[in-house]
Amino acid sequence: MTATGIVRRIDELGRIVIPKEIRKSLHIREGDPLEIIVGDGEVAFRKYSPLENLAGFAKEVASELSAAIGRPVAVSDGERVIAAAGAGKREAEGKPLSENMKTLFITRGSYFVGQGGPPPELYEGCPHTVAAVLPVISDSSAIGIMAVASVDGVAPLSDADRRLLMLSASLLGKRAE
Repeated sequence: MTATGIVRRIDELGRIVIPKEIRKSLHIREGDPLEIIVGDGEVAFRKYSPLENLAGFAKEVASELSAAIGRPVAVSDGERVIAAAGAGKREAEGKPLSENMKTLFITRGSYFVGQGGPPPELYEGCPHTVAAVLPVISDSSAIGIMAVASVDGVAPLSDADRRLLMLSASLLGKRAE
């Protein structure tokens, strides 16, 4: 852990304020869940990711969707890729999301090739073009995103592939509830 030099006091109710600069740099917003970690005389906080706890299930869903539609698929918790399947799987897992993808997560946005604007990049230097992005919603909160890539340019998804993507994102959201 890195010391910031910022000192805060705990109030009478046991609360502490996380400075705005730290919240901004870590993309922590009001209402975001934080996990409390205790060990070796230290207390640490980190953003809680329900999808990270479902990484095994997310990998299965990504793998099945990728096999069904014949395209690379990635699942992210809004910060980094936690599961991937298809071409580029090993390179994608663990990579932090691009700023465009983080914006789609924060705004609960979706993207489909052909709806206007350039496709977002999944992560910095990603070799594949993103063809579709959907938010993963659980208990009315965005907990992640699912992205489908194209390996041969920017071919749009068929209607059947779109429905499979929507079903997969819904299944992940339901499992996290």
